[in-house]
Amino acid sequence: MLNNLATSPIDITSHIVMFRNFLNISWPSVDILMENHDWEEDGNFIDDWIQMNWEFLIEREILGKGKYLAPLVHHGT
Repeated sequence: MLNNLATSPIDITSHIVMFRNFLNISWPSVDILMENHDWEEDGNFIDDWIQMNWEFLIEREILGKGKYLAPLVHHGT
């Protein structure tokens, strides 16, 4: 289910700052995990890890469980 951020009563900026802080604090541990990661079998590890945490820490907190931001659609040349 998609939701409109214009109707959200939550301070989105503070959530994004907290997400940035989470990434900065977590990155050393993720970096260690990546050293032994099988990149041939799972080349999307970092993208998937960031997306999963974005969904839990941003979308779920701002929009509620089971609701997601609409994907950005590029219009133009």
